[in-house]
Order: sequence, then C-alpha cells, then structure tokens
Amino acid sequence: MGICTALLSLFYGAKEAYFYIEKRQQQREMFLAHVHAAEKFIELDNLAYAERSLKEALTISPDNHNLRARAFQLGSISILREADYYGAQLPATYMEPIPALITEGFGLLATDLSNARQALVLGNLARLLQFDRSWKQPEAIGDLFEDALSLQPRNAEIAYWYGEYLINQESNLERGEQLIRLAVDIAPGNALYIAGLGRYYVESTQWREAFSAFQKAIELRSTQQTLQQIRASNGAGRA
Repeated sequence: MGICTALLSLFYGAKEAYFYIEKRQQQREMFLAHVHAAEKFIELDNLAYAERSLKEALTISPDNHNLRARAFQLGSISILREADYYGAQLPATYMEPIPALITEGFGLLATDLSNARQALVLGNLARLLQFDRSWKQPEAIGDLFEDALSLQPRNAEIAYWYGEYLINQESNLERGEQLIRLAVDIAPGNALYIAGLGRYYVESTQWREAFSAFQKAIELRSTQQTLQQIRASNGAGRA
C-alpha cells in the first residue's frame, strides 16, 4: 500500500511539473508573439498598436525593465508627436497620461537599463516635463537633457530636442544651434532636424540658409513618406 501511494504521489508530481513546464512554454511563446507584433507595428509607424502589444507582453513579464523602457518610449512619443503639433494648446486628452508616464520614467531610472536606453528615458522625460503644467522645477529639464547627452553624446534625437529646447527658451542660442547642427551631422537624412535648423536660420534672419534648409527638408520628407508607404505595403503583403 505504501509503495502504491508513493508511486501515485510521484505520478501526480510529475504530471504537475509537466503542466507547469507546458504553461511556461506557452507564456514564453505568447510573450515573443506580442513583442514581435510590437516591432512590426513600429515598422508601420502604428505606435498605438505597438504600445498595446508591449503592454500585453508586460502582463506576462512585468519585471522586464527593458520592455518597460520600450513601452515608456512609445507612450512618450505618441504624446510628444501631438504636443509638437498643438504646442501649448495640447488637448486635455493628451495631457492626462503625462503624469503617469513621468512617474514611470523616473522609476525606470532606478533600474539596470543600458546607457542607451537610460539616455532615451532621460530625453523623453525632459520633453514630457515641458508639457506638465504642475512641474515647478524648469531647471531640471536642462539637467535631464545634459544627463542624457553625457550617456549618449552622439544621439541625434537627444541632441536635436535639447537644441530645440534651448532655442525656444532663448537661454543659450549658441549651444542650441550647435546641438541641432550636431543632430543634422549625425542624421543628415532626417527631415525634421533639417527643418529645425531652418527655423533657427529664420530666427537669426539668415534667409538664404533658411530657404535652402526648408527646401532640403521638403525633399527628404517626401522621400521618407514614400519609403514608409512601401514598408506598409510590404507588411500588408506578408500578412
């Protein structure tokens, strides 16, 4: 009788272990599927669906700090795109998620992210804080940008938005111009950065340089839109 009980106990223990392993494998497959879907949506520039896919992946692996940073980045970009369009008139629907994103961003700074990811978090925090009406320490925005640049001194995105911030604040126009030029040097095919340089030329009444920059930005923007349409078409064809 004792032997039978021991065998049954062993059998059920092995069965439970099997189902546990199978469940873990299914979770891993679902996790990878959500991450893969997010990357595809990013390729198609559909950030809302990409963010949704990453959040699904985070329900499976909530302690994955790199994934949290990626989701934070997508959430930030989605709002900051609208902020760049509306400016100070940003609708309340876009303002509401900003405090939660800022809290998440500062929380991520305490994790073991790589320098590259941490720099992006710092840069996005600096940009988000500019639209948080409850934030009372404007000097912290420049500090965050500086910290981001110290980690990634050749990051075009960080250099550009820091330069834009300095020029808009009229706090250090010379450094702002240098940073935007740095962004253009690093990413000469980016229409946004070249248009930003054009706006600086307008502000400093360098009309010929401004016209040349805007003309180049329009040409690049048209090319980028065409490439995006091709990627979207290829993605639909593989579906």
